[in-house]
Amino acid sequence: MYLSFYRFAWGDLLIELFRNEFFTLSVGDVHVYIQVFAQGFNMKDMNGIIARDPRIKLTNFGLLNKSIQEASNEQAIIGGYRPKVDLEISRDEMTAFIRVYQTQAEVDVQGKELVNEIMEVLKDNGINTGLKRDIFEASIIANQKIVVAEGVAPINGDDAIVKYYEASQRKPESKKDGSVNHYELNLIDQVHKEDWLGEKIPATLGKPGVSVRGEEIPPKEGKDKKIKFDPKTVESVEQAGKEVLKAKVDGAVRFRDGKIGVDNHLIIKQEVGYSTGNVDFDGYVTVDGTVKDGFSVIATQDIVINGDMGVGACDKIHSKKGSVFIKGGISGKGTAQVIAGKDIFVKFSNETYLEAGLSINVGFYAIDSTLKAKKINVNPNGGRVIGGEILAEHQIIAGTIGNKFEKKTVVNVKGFERGDVKQQLDNILVRYKELIKEADTIRRQLDVFESHMAKLDEKALYTYKMMTMQYEGILDTAVALNDKVTELQEVLKTRGEGEVKISNAMYPKTFMEIKNLQKRVTELSTGSFYVKDSSMHFDN
Repeated sequence: MYLSFYRFAWGDLLIELFRNEFFTLSVGDVHVYIQVFAQGFNMKDMNGIIARDPRIKLTNFGLLNKSIQEASNEQAIIGGYRPKVDLEISRDEMTAFIRVYQTQAEVDVQGKELVNEIMEVLKDNGINTGLKRDIFEASIIANQKIVVAEGVAPINGDDAIVKYYEASQRKPESKKDGSVNHYELNLIDQVHKEDWLGEKIPATLGKPGVSVRGEEIPPKEGKDKKIKFDPKTVESVEQAGKEVLKAKVDGAVRFRDGKIGVDNHLIIKQEVGYSTGNVDFDGYVTVDGTVKDGFSVIATQDIVINGDMGVGACDKIHSKKGSVFIKGGISGKGTAQVIAGKDIFVKFSNETYLEAGLSINVGFYAIDSTLKAKKINVNPNGGRVIGGEILAEHQIIAGTIGNKFEKKTVVNVKGFERGDVKQQLDNILVRYKELIKEADTIRRQLDVFESHMAKLDEKALYTYKMMTMQYEGILDTAVALNDKVTELQEVLKTRGEGEVKISNAMYPKTFMEIKNLQKRVTELSTGSFYVKDSSMHFDN
C-alpha cells in the first residue's frame, strides 16, 4: 500500500490509498472512491485489499461490483473513510469510547505518539472528567471499542416512606385443640393519647452527578407521598426529621376514606345491665363482661363482648356499620338478636337471631338459630348446625348439618347469576383502572408543582390545593371500589351459582334450597351441593 496525491479537474484533493493494474482506491474528505480502468479483477481478492486499511468502511457493495465489471474509468463512491481515532459519547454523556482504526502493527509502532493523539481528540471534544488514564499504560488494541472516560452518575433521591399503625387481622383462628378458645379475635385496636399511629420519612433530593464533559447532571428527586390522617383526632409532629402521627385522644383506630383516625371507643369494664342501662353509642364499644337479659348494646362501629360467659337473652346487639364479636357465644332463649353491618363472629349460637351484611362465622355450633348473611361459615372442623334456619346469599360452609335424631333443619341459599356478577366485576375493574390512570396523571402534575413550591404564586398554590383534593378524592373512590372487588371475588369463589358445602355430614330431615331448587335430604351425605345450569349437583 502506498500514498500518492493528485487533483481532479474540479479541484478536489484526493489521496491515493491503493493502486494495482485494475483500479485505484482514493480518499477525499470522508469518502472512499474507486476508479476501475481495466477488467479482469477477481472480487474475492477485494476483502484482503480493504483489510489493509481499517479506516475504509465499504457501504456500497453494489456500485463497487458494477465498477469492477464495467471498468468505465469513472470515479465512484463506494464507502467512507473513518477517522484514525474515532470518539463516541453515550447519549447521556456518562461514557466516552474510542476506537483506533489501524492495524495492530501500526498501533504498536506509534506508542506514545498515538496516546498523545487520543488525548488531543478528547480535549478537542471537551472530555475532561473521569479519564481512564490507566488504559494508556497498557497496549492499545486496534479496532476495539475502549472506554476512555466515565462520568459520575447522579444518585437519585429516595421516595418518601409512609407507615401506618398496623390494624389487627379480623379473621378468626380456628383450632382443633380444645385447650384454647376456638375463636380469639382482636376486633378493636385500642390506642391512648400520644400513641404512635404512623410516620413519614420525607423524600430526599439526591446527589448530582458529573458528565464526561464536566457538566453537572441533576439527580431525580424522590417522590413525595402524602400521609393522610384525620386532624380532629390525630396530630402531626416533627421528630428526628420525620413526620410522626400521634393520637390526640383515647379511642379505637380506624381507617376511613384512606385516612387514619381515632374513633370514639366506649369501654365498659363491667357488664351491661341495671348499673349502665342500655348502651347506644356513636363509635366502638367494648364490654369486658356480659350483656344481661333484656338489655341492648347499639353502636355505629364494632362491638366486642369479651365476657367468657358470653351473652344470654339480651334484647339486641347491633353494630350499624361495623362487626360484632362475642367471645363466649350467645344463648338467646328465642329473644336475642345480633345484627351487624359487616360481619358477626361468635363461638356458638343457641336460639338466637343473627343477621350480618357480609358474613357470619360460628366457632362451635348453631342450635335452633336463624342465621342470615351473604356467606355463612360454621367451622368446617367440627362446627355443627342443628335445627333452625340458615339463610345465605351465595355460600354456606359447615362441618355438620342436622343430627342423628334427624332434627329438622332448613338450609337456604338464594344464589346468584354468575354472568351478572362477572359483568359487574369487570365494570368495576375498568372503572378502577380509569381512576388509577387519572390519579397517575394528576400525581405527575402535582410532582411538577411540588418541585417548584418555593416559586408558586397565590393562584398556583390554589390550583395545587384543588388538585390535591381531587387526587385524594379519586384515591378514596378507588379504595371503595377495591373493597367491592374483594366482595365480588369472594362470591365468584363459590361453586356454581350457590353452594352448600359439608365437610363431615348432612343428616336426613335437612331441607335444602339453592336458587329455588329444593331438596329434602333422605340419607347421610358429605360433600358439596351446588346449582349450575338450572340443576342441582352433588360432588363428594
